[in-house]
Amino acid sequence: MLQSTKLLLFTVLFLVIGNNQLMAKLIGPPVSIRYTTTSPTTSISTSTITSTTPIPSTTRRTTTTTTTSTTSIPSTTRRTTTTTTTTTTEAPNAYNHPKFHLATEKLNWFGATGYCLERNWKLIVLDSEGTRKEFEHFLTKYKLRKLPFWTAGNQLGDMKTWRWGLDGPKLRYTYWAKGQPDNYNHKQHCLKLFENSLQWDDDFCERAINFVCLKN
Repeated sequence: MLQSTKLLLFTVLFLVIGNNQLMAKLIGPPVSIRYTTTSPTTSISTSTITSTTPIPSTTRRTTTTTTTSTTSIPSTTRRTTTTTTTTTTEAPNAYNHPKFHLATEKLNWFGATGYCLERNWKLIVLDSEGTRKEFEHFLTKYKLRKLPFWTAGNQLGDMKTWRWGLDGPKLRYTYWAKGQPDNYNHKQHCLKLFENSLQWDDDFCERAINFVCLKN
């Protein structure tokens, strides 16, 4: 009965006074209950968690764009080409001459005339001193003087008048060898050049010898 009375008294004092310190003095220090768990393999450590809230940092990035404008100046190069044109009657060989065409075959007078006409040329005509000497120089240069050559001279039209070609002009310039033309057996009606001397001679038109075409 006495104990119940004391407990009631303590409760009334606690409610009336409401002082924690007085209660502490009357009741005593609080009881602290500690729970310690010991495990042979597990250890519990106390970790301190620090919460750090990052302060956003604002960084200004300044980008500088440099635009370089390059203007290409076209370079103009003047090229001067000098062309030298040499006009000559010479050629590397006798078969590629700008004025005379040496045939590689032997034909009679008729065949030689037709050969040249097919190529819009004509059998060689020696109607002047200058042309004759030029032709002789051609034959000498290419060592052809030892060969006889047909020319366009003939008397086939009337068997007595010498002309250049079948219906060409009469011979006004001549370079006959001594005693020529002799019209041997009255059958020599075509004009050829003697070998070596290159003087003129009448011969049988059917004879196959060398010939040269005169280019137009």
